[in-house]
Amino acid sequence: MLEDGIITPIEEEKILKFKDHFNFEQEILDKSGSLQKLFKALILREVMDGKIPEPKIILNGNLPFMLQKSEVLIWVFQNVDYYEQHTRTHFEGRSQGVSIRIAKGLYYRTGAFQGHPVKIDEMRYMGAGLVALTNLNIYFASAAKNLKVPYKKILTLDQYEDGLGFQKDGASSKPQVFKGLDGWFTYNLISNLNQM
Repeated sequence: MLEDGIITPIEEEKILKFKDHFNFEQEILDKSGSLQKLFKALILREVMDGKIPEPKIILNGNLPFMLQKSEVLIWVFQNVDYYEQHTRTHFEGRSQGVSIRIAKGLYYRTGAFQGHPVKIDEMRYMGAGLVALTNLNIYFASAAKNLKVPYKKILTLDQYEDGLGFQKDGASSKPQVFKGLDGWFTYNLISNLNQM
């Protein structure tokens, strides 16, 4: 039933009947992550139907984010690695010249250096932390970095097997990557919420 990633109401009813018939506990159902997959599929179904999903998770403790009044928490991922693209510049070139001996052990060198700057883009690890998805924003919080990105400000969105890449709208914005979350679910959730 989870092959297409979406659970229909009929499929949901069958699953609930199966669970009730065998009296399965949640720990058994989520042993291989199946219950989380089911919750994600139900969330996507609600969003695709134009509804803001009810939270399907229970949190112990407080979130480090200040949610807006109209904001609804949908999903939280823990231990997510965060990377930002940075540009490193170094010079490459050659020098030429002549060394003239003035005295024993003392030389005078004349010459010139011809070179050019080389820029290298690299993804720099910024830390691991918590990613929260709401109906309006994606949040990240760690000891080193905190950020909030409204879905409406996301210019590009790239899905990876174990992560998500995106770039915000803005002249100085750089690509950012979250690694260690369900890329397919996150991509589809953000894409569909952005359409609402």
